[in-house]
Amino acid sequence: NPELFQSFTVADYFFAKSAIFAQNTLKDDEYRLFRQIFDIVFESMPKPDLYVYLHADTDKLLQNIRHRGRSYEQNIPGEYLDKIKTGYFNFFKQISAFPILVIDITKIDFVADADKYQELKSAIFQSGYNSGMNRLIMG
Repeated sequence: NPELFQSFTVADYFFAKSAIFAQNTLKDDEYRLFRQIFDIVFESMPKPDLYVYLHADTDKLLQNIRHRGRSYEQNIPGEYLDKIKTGYFNFFKQISAFPILVIDITKIDFVADADKYQELKSAIFQSGYNSGMNRLIMG
């Protein structure tokens, strides 16, 4: 099967993520300057074949943060997480050059249910996603 030998890259960082966080951390004038430079650079950057966003609601994210127990994360407010989430979805609404797969994993515990992890991998590597936003709810 020739598909077995195709190379692919999996990354947990995408350049656009910088703009989403900058919008929530920089002052307005700093962000405008950042955005001017970002727009120029972003146009020339390679685009992914598929962008995967694992979504969980804010309560689940806060629960995960508490469970991980990292001291530097414990004071992250839910309002901040909501702003970041809104930033991602605003970005997704603007994209038509490549497919974005938003998978709601709010109801999934991958540690307790390894089969759900396999289900997630199958969904990601399934082909045929349209450019722009595609949604999947796992439960």
